Amino acid sequence: ESDCTGHADGMVRFLDKDTVLINDWSGEPIEFQNSFEMSLHNAGLDYIEVPYNLDQNKSNIDATGAYINFLQMENVIILPVFGTADDEKAVKIFEEIFSGQTITTIPCKEISKLGGVLHCISWNIKK
Repeated sequence: ESDCTGHADGMVRFLDKDTVLINDWSGEPIEFQNSFEMSLHNAGLDYIEVPYNLDQNKSNIDATGAYINFLQMENVIILPVFGTADDEKAVKIFEEIFSGQTITTIPCKEISKLGGVLHCISWNIKK
């Protein structure tokens, strides 16, 4: 309901063939939460939640807090941060998930107001 774009990279990211990162949807209607979790279960996927607080967003396209929209390159994770209370928690989760890789944060508050973050703005960069 709150995701106006419907882009998968704002909702879920594969870690491997069996595990995905998802937003913490606890602020969404219970029907959505149950449906989303059931879809993951039916697909045989385990999941790890990352912080996601829509209450701070000023418009329905604002992607502030979309840590799941990180950029991954070789052994480097570029994690968006937004100057919110959830930044530190997100960094800790990513350090656990991607142990052995470098986690670099980059302020993305202004970019996120336009409806996307790092993965969105870099998806068509060619190798």
